[in-house]
Amino acid sequence: MMHAKVPVLLYREGWDLHRAIENSQAPGASGQVLAPAVVLPLAAMLSEEQFLSWGWRVPFWLSVIVVFVGFIVRRKLDETPAFEKEPSHGDVPKVPLKVLFSDYRKELLQVFFAAMIASVGTTFAVFALSFATSKSQAHPISASTMLWIAIVANLIATFTIPMWGALSDRIGRKPVFLSGVVLCAAATVLFLWAIPTGNTSLVFATGVLLGGVVYSITNAVWPATYAERFPTQVRLSGMAVGTQFGFAFAGFAPLIQTALMGAWGTQPWVMPAAYAVLICVVSAISISSMKETYNLPLESLGRQKS
Repeated sequence: MMHAKVPVLLYREGWDLHRAIENSQAPGASGQVLAPAVVLPLAAMLSEEQFLSWGWRVPFWLSVIVVFVGFIVRRKLDETPAFEKEPSHGDVPKVPLKVLFSDYRKELLQVFFAAMIASVGTTFAVFALSFATSKSQAHPISASTMLWIAIVANLIATFTIPMWGALSDRIGRKPVFLSGVVLCAAATVLFLWAIPTGNTSLVFATGVLLGGVVYSITNAVWPATYAERFPTQVRLSGMAVGTQFGFAFAGFAPLIQTALMGAWGTQPWVMPAAYAVLICVVSAISISSMKETYNLPLESLGRQKS
């Protein structure tokens, strides 16, 4: 039987909410500020040949430091009080995944489809960068400009994420999450529409709006929303399986959007934007099917039928 002494990297099924979990995404935005902030100076200092030859590897080498720090921090974390009570009740499943797939299939599917909203993130960070810098564009945007958009947007997100998270604690997960999804659909269309114009100021403004303000709404709320679908016994398993499959699906969004470019008329941004809107609709339907949980006691989370 797993218990509190098991290293956190091996077992964190009892990972809990503490009602402020949504704020955990703010440091993630900080990390995304750091990534382009490392790349930009390297790209400026090195020639294009040097950067493509070996310079791009430097950020990956530096990530060893981050991995080491993360390992130390996670090793020192204790199990949560909610999980520590479970062994005495005999409620800790030997095979959490078995319980998850037998008793929480609906909740798992809800999380999976809701997590597809991460496609907006890959559209912003990956597809838009390739689309904007493409030589096929009449007015291409420089890669450095697009990276600066990412830096500014994620810097703003470190402040907006706690704000949106606090709002969801007051009025509920669903209204905040659904508002974020709807706004993501609109802002993604606006951002992709702006790119072919070649207007750097417009692209910058719409990109920061999408990445720093609108997408941060969903980033603020999804951790608590998904975690509250499951009881302590399978909370981590449910979140891990549901979100990672959803995130994996989102990883294909740039490939799909690239294939869709030019599939409608002469405007290459239309079909990629339509795809992003479709994903937002799917995510919104899934979120709408969930029961509100922000005001439920921790002990009852996941035990109510969704």
